Amino acid sequence: MIVDSADNMYHISDIVRTVNSGRQSLILSKISSNGNIDWSKEILGTQQSLIAHNIGKDSIGNYYLTGTYNGQLSVQLKAGKTSSIITILPKLFTLSFDANGNFLMLKDSISKAYPKI
Repeated sequence: MIVDSADNMYHISDIVRTVNSGRQSLILSKISSNGNIDWSKEILGTQQSLIAHNIGKDSIGNYYLTGTYNGQLSVQLKAGKTSSIITILPKLFTLSFDANGNFLMLKDSISKAYPKI
């Protein structure tokens, strides 16, 4: 969890779906200073491993989520496009997003960024 200068909270939680063959997902949410959920986004994993480690913020207002995954990791980008990374061994990932919940980049520990928009 991280809190911005306006006391908005960015929170990550993990879920395992009982439908869809037990897929693991992360839910990234922005909770306003008055307690309302401004937005929630799903980071879809596979039946293997998906773990969030940390959320940080850079000096220009973008946020970064780091974690580890094994299998496939997918996010919904702007304009309905999906970005995915796949591995057969556990790897680190970095996902960047803005304050409005738009995913900007998904990258694993050895690949190039997928796509920066």
